[in-house]
Amino acid sequence: MPNHREHFTGNGGGLGNKEQIHRYQKIQAQYLDMLLKERRIYKPSVLDVGAADGYLGSCMPHWNYTAVDPDPASPVVKKGTIDDIGGPFDLIVYNHVLEHIPDAFGELMRARTRLKRRGLLFIAVPLGSTPWAWDIEAHIHLFRPEVLERWCSHQGLVPIEHFEVTFRKGKPGDRHQGPMTELWFTARRA
Repeated sequence: MPNHREHFTGNGGGLGNKEQIHRYQKIQAQYLDMLLKERRIYKPSVLDVGAADGYLGSCMPHWNYTAVDPDPASPVVKKGTIDDIGGPFDLIVYNHVLEHIPDAFGELMRARTRLKRRGLLFIAVPLGSTPWAWDIEAHIHLFRPEVLERWCSHQGLVPIEHFEVTFRKGKPGDRHQGPMTELWFTARRA
């Protein structure tokens, strides 16, 4: 399996407003689409959990995209959680969601049951060792790669790769302004 670190690390732009977040999601969509194409999945079924406005799906119009969020910010996104969605899917995405879910371990179990055989699970979370990750009150969990590897292995998921991605966050003077390092983690159903 090739290492994609060199294509998707470095300064990917800033995060703080909708335009910056959408630029970030385009980079993320390109990475995910590359992983899918490596597996010869060209028209994937994708579930985006905690999708907010569902922008990730608009980046890749050839995806069969389903988005769910308990508090959707767009009519494209269904109100609910993974428990309200069927499956199976080629790819399930948790983009800055897992750290907010009280039963994150159980959430991974629910995700695995909705993945196709050899389907992919993508998780983007704040890297637990970075100071900004500890500063946001809504973060219930903080993750390091070895924690996600262990949790996924217990759920019958095989870790594929992980790497750190650093972005600029916010504008000068913002409480959470500065570099933001997160973990991109990918696993597949066995």
